[in-house]
Amino acid sequence: MPELLPSPPELPGITWRPARRDDAACIVVLQDAVFEEDGGWREVESEILDRWKSDYCDVEQDSLVAVDDLGRIIASVWSYVPSVAATKWRAFHDNFIHPDHRTAGMCEFVLEWWEARCCQRFASKGDDLPQFLWRDAYDWQTGKIEFLAANGYEPMRFYVEFLRDSRIPSRITRCRSDSRCDPGRQHHSNIHVLFTTLRSSTIGAHNRSQRRAGHRMQTNSFCRRRHSLSTTMASR
Repeated sequence: MPELLPSPPELPGITWRPARRDDAACIVVLQDAVFEEDGGWREVESEILDRWKSDYCDVEQDSLVAVDDLGRIIASVWSYVPSVAATKWRAFHDNFIHPDHRTAGMCEFVLEWWEARCCQRFASKGDDLPQFLWRDAYDWQTGKIEFLAANGYEPMRFYVEFLRDSRIPSRITRCRSDSRCDPGRQHHSNIHVLFTTLRSSTIGAHNRSQRRAGHRMQTNSFCRRRHSLSTTMASR
């Protein structure tokens, strides 16, 4: 278990601290900048504020933001671990780095801090359940996929989210035999995750709100499995 979290890089005009509720709007601006550069997904302010009500994280302990001298957030790091688990522990993230500050050193630190904090949280669980560090990347984010692979992550599943305007009736769609459809849930008055399709050997869906994204989201999930103090590649 990491006893200490890694120290943030010293950057001119940059302050590192836990996130605060009044950072929500700035985190949205950061996510928008990342979305314009990378595609993928982003949130609205109310979704950011929901983190202060989540049992997946203690914001004071499980978040870290980098703020410049103009008050802009250039990096946002969050460790999410469910409060209970049946067969395995999984740690999730909401990590964003502004494209203008996405240096190799910054990317490596954000991943290192997130992994270390997640491993601290795993260690506090006090059981022998398998532990997974869980990341995601869209097919076109080849740089992100290469970065995760270089840091020991291996693809675990592929899924597609279909969104529709819930005011318009839709016909029943059937999955192929090696897939599973999980019903979605309404995230907004007019936007609904219709279902998430998981191909072949899967270990559950992790639906995300895609309020301002496209209608068909193709995502790969990656993970590293933790074995006490050592790390090995996960296999399926």
